[in-house]
Amino acid sequence: MATGFQNPYGDLIRDIESTIETGELDVAQRLLTQLLQRYPIPQIDIVKKEVWGTEQDELVRRAHRPVDLAEAVANVERTGRILNEEERRQLRYNY
Repeated sequence: MATGFQNPYGDLIRDIESTIETGELDVAQRLLTQLLQRYPIPQIDIVKKEVWGTEQDELVRRAHRPVDLAEAVANVERTGRILNEEERRQLRYNY
């Protein structure tokens, strides 16, 4: 039974996730840009598999975001992980 309810946010999320699964990262990035233009909150990013050591890229929804770069670095380093220069560069890109 069709309800007539449309969910463009959910549709874009599903499209992004499916293009990530098929390895079409350029398409996923374009869809993510469309999503963020329409819905700037919550913060959503595509994290490349090399960053977290996963088998595939991941779509990450962030419930909150650190205020600045120093806080972001401190949050990571509290876990015992030391960031290398490439990781710090990626964080700077987000702030």
